[in-house]
Amino acid sequence: EANKPTLGDCIWNMGDCSCISLPSACLFVLDGGSLLQRLPWLKNATLESICQSYVDYVTKRYQNVVVVFDGYPNCPTTKDVTHMRLTRGITGPKIHFTGNMPCKSRKETFLSNTKNKQSFINLLGRTLSSNGIRVHHAEADADLDIVKTAISFAESQEVVVMGEDTDILILLCHHTSLTSRHYNFTLQRSKKAMYESTDYRTLKRPKLYLDRTYVNAYFCSCF
Repeated sequence: EANKPTLGDCIWNMGDCSCISLPSACLFVLDGGSLLQRLPWLKNATLESICQSYVDYVTKRYQNVVVVFDGYPNCPTTKDVTHMRLTRGITGPKIHFTGNMPCKSRKETFLSNTKNKQSFINLLGRTLSSNGIRVHHAEADADLDIVKTAISFAESQEVVVMGEDTDILILLCHHTSLTSRHYNFTLQRSKKAMYESTDYRTLKRPKLYLDRTYVNAYFCSCF
């Protein structure tokens, strides 16, 4: 297993980091996989009520938001090794469910089955969408889709990327154009309102600033 936290620290240490606060008006791009892990599931709660708890969580914290979910197709993907590591090779039974059915399984057991997970993501995505929250479903691993979504919106507004994966930070640095705009990515180190900001250009070419047009994109590791 790659030591991603150490790699992430090394990347951030290459930039000129300083503590800042989040912008008051911006678009939040949420990593749906991290969002799934954010809330506990109440025992015997219906899956519809569980989905509603995610809606309440998102709407309480974010006004302008896009949620990007992983996809779990019926073929090998880059997520398979990570999924096996997180579940330790133990997979729960496949469950055919409806929204009004109470969930009697532990959350971890239920989501360890990729078919259950995909079906729940589909249900959650529909519930979020019906409550006015924009949702994007990736075909497989969502990291690149999260980055492309953030960069496309950051051309016209400030963007905060909410995630915990070092891969997203690396992809942001790689796919953002050096010749377009000046971006900042922000990492939240704790649950406190403390952030580290770095200009992605200093990660690619130290002290290179091509223009003075600023569009800020922030990367946060905690919701």
